[in-house]
Amino acid sequence: ENHALRQLNKDLSEQAMQLREEAVKGEKYKAMLEFKEKSPMKLLAAEVVGKTIIQLRNTATLNVGSRDGVKEGMPVITERGLVGRIVGLNDRYSIVQLLVNVDTKVPARMLGSRNEGIVTWEPNGVMVMKYVPTALKQKKGDTVLTSSQSIFFPENLPIGIISDVQEEQGTLFDRIILEPSANFATLEEAFVVLHNPDEARLKLEQSFIEGEEQRNGGGRSR
Repeated sequence: ENHALRQLNKDLSEQAMQLREEAVKGEKYKAMLEFKEKSPMKLLAAEVVGKTIIQLRNTATLNVGSRDGVKEGMPVITERGLVGRIVGLNDRYSIVQLLVNVDTKVPARMLGSRNEGIVTWEPNGVMVMKYVPTALKQKKGDTVLTSSQSIFFPENLPIGIISDVQEEQGTLFDRIILEPSANFATLEEAFVVLHNPDEARLKLEQSFIEGEEQRNGGGRSR
């Protein structure tokens, strides 16, 4: 009898846990649907079927690909902010280079001050905004967004919140620490922004950079 009661309690606990999990998922899907309906961007919902978040070059795998309209270079977001961009795909799946990846560099600006810089992920596991002159004065709590300087990302996508401002010794710039807007640890669903970069601008800038590399002896990558 005691064994039967213990088993019943275990079954009830598992059912309650499953119901709580389904409720959380239901709220999450509701928030995603509302975000998609309100967004002016064309969004494609996707599930994260694989990811790494503790390496230097973190990526995620989505269950959407070229047959769904996904193309290389397209941004990936959640309702909270920017996640990364598509760097590889086949007809069914796509690979996202996450913001938490040392190869990621995103032109960005601050919402309040309009100061601009480049957001990167450092090997020590910190998201930073660089190349912002110390003389411009930065404020903790300001929101950092994608800027119009980016080819791949639409303007005004949330990237993070300024949590600390450090003066870089020996330079005229600040090292600005960001708390990412998107939660990469709990990333299970995302949206691919069906946004194509300006091909004319992309070709012009690539041609210019290649010409500069040739004039300076080559060997650099974009």
